[in-house]
Amino acid sequence: MYSKFKKLILLSLLYPILLVIDGCIMCKCPDVVPFFDYENVDIISNQDSLLANNGEIFEMSLLPQDVNYLVCKPGFSLGLINSALACSCIYNGFEGAKFPTTSLNIFANRSFHDSIPVTENLNDLFQIEYYENGENKLKPLASASLEEIAFLADFQPLDLFLEASPDSMALDEPFIFKVEITKSNGEIVEGFSPEIKWK
Repeated sequence: MYSKFKKLILLSLLYPILLVIDGCIMCKCPDVVPFFDYENVDIISNQDSLLANNGEIFEMSLLPQDVNYLVCKPGFSLGLINSALACSCIYNGFEGAKFPTTSLNIFANRSFHDSIPVTENLNDLFQIEYYENGENKLKPLASASLEEIAFLADFQPLDLFLEASPDSMALDEPFIFKVEITKSNGEIVEGFSPEIKWK
């Protein structure tokens, strides 16, 4: 009787240790590749028209497309505990873009303001969101740091905002904005916004 009781106590002490081993040591999160790269950028906006000179803000989001990284198999587990409960695995591309953004420029398909030639970027007009002291704020894209225009993850969009309206003579036809991203390896990636019209 004493021997069975002793074994029961031993097993009850051993089981939590096995859980820790299975959940923490043998978790074996999938091997991940720390960086991601992308070949295209998608530009998304839910707006197709705005009222001119009415304080309305045009918003568009940039999202990497045709992203490249490896797919890996999970490691061995004892199966004593659900790995989702035991582990917090990192994801592919967790370190950010392999070739970070060195410049981001926005152009219109035609003249937006008489004072800005169509060949010049509109970075002074577009704004980017940044965080300061726990608050979301906006600053001109032209003054944003490289860290602020970087894609932090392949699934996290970069949001841009335009409060300015085009000149009255430019209100007849819709605009399409081209975003030109230069990466640190010299590659240039372009994306085009949906049509947007001011009335």
